[in-house]
Amino acid sequence: MVKKRSFLAMKNNIKSLLSSLAGIFLIFGFVPSAQGAMTTYEALLFHTKRNHYLQKHWPGFLAPVSVGRVKKVLSPTTFQLENGIKIKILGIDDPLLSGTSTVHQCFAEAMKNYLTTKLRGRIVILRRDRTDFDADRYLLRYVYLPGWDKHEKETFFTHKMIKDGYGKAFFEGKNKQYKDYFDQLTQEIYVNPRGAWGDCL
Repeated sequence: MVKKRSFLAMKNNIKSLLSSLAGIFLIFGFVPSAQGAMTTYEALLFHTKRNHYLQKHWPGFLAPVSVGRVKKVLSPTTFQLENGIKIKILGIDDPLLSGTSTVHQCFAEAMKNYLTTKLRGRIVILRRDRTDFDADRYLLRYVYLPGWDKHEKETFFTHKMIKDGYGKAFFEGKNKQYKDYFDQLTQEIYVNPRGAWGDCL
């Protein structure tokens, strides 16, 4: 009887481990395949299962609009929510990906300090464009700040970063909803530098 219970416990532990591994595969996009490739049907099935997994464990995670509280700033364009989800701000260039000069480093530090001051501990509204993840599995979202009361409109924080001089428009892939608008803002900063544009150049 004891051996039978021990066997059942081991079997349940193995099932739990396999389930956890499957969850990791689903989240990070690892696709075990004997052929090393998937058919269109298999790809659709895989992404459907992954989305179901994410929605089950983080309700609203892939919704067009979601809300979270910022725990810490990770880089000039990324931050982490209290629930562990990592966000990359859409429409903003990370200067350290463009170069490592003194100017780039100055700009990156100024941007990160700006993000920390404005976002850490704050509730943010996250809005989707066309795709959910980048190659590093960060959730891609435009960032908004809610008004302090019901009469105050929310602030488009991504727009505010560029307008205040702490960002440069950058778009790639399908996420181009505000490209023309942000490009115009960046051109205005070129003409009248402020923020990091004034301090670092």
